[in-house]
Amino acid sequence: MASNKIEVEVNGRKRTILIPDAENMSRSQYKEIVEWQTEKTKKELSQPRPERKHSKEEVAGALKEYSEWRRKYRGTKKYF
Repeated sequence: MASNKIEVEVNGRKRTILIPDAENMSRSQYKEIVEWQTEKTKKELSQPRPERKHSKEEVAGALKEYSEWRRKYRGTKKYF
């Protein structure tokens, strides 16, 4: 019985690959899918992470403002 969960780690970054219906596949088909997904995941993980456009503090502040705005106007029936 083949495992449907595979861990891939590259440069300290880790990702789990799930293969649905792995126990019902033929061994050759399973190996082919595992090889393809592993190569694809390693390629994705080896790329540098994109830089953040905003700091975590800025994002947290914006979300806080939005949630306060939602709380203030919740329940009003005004439609513009």
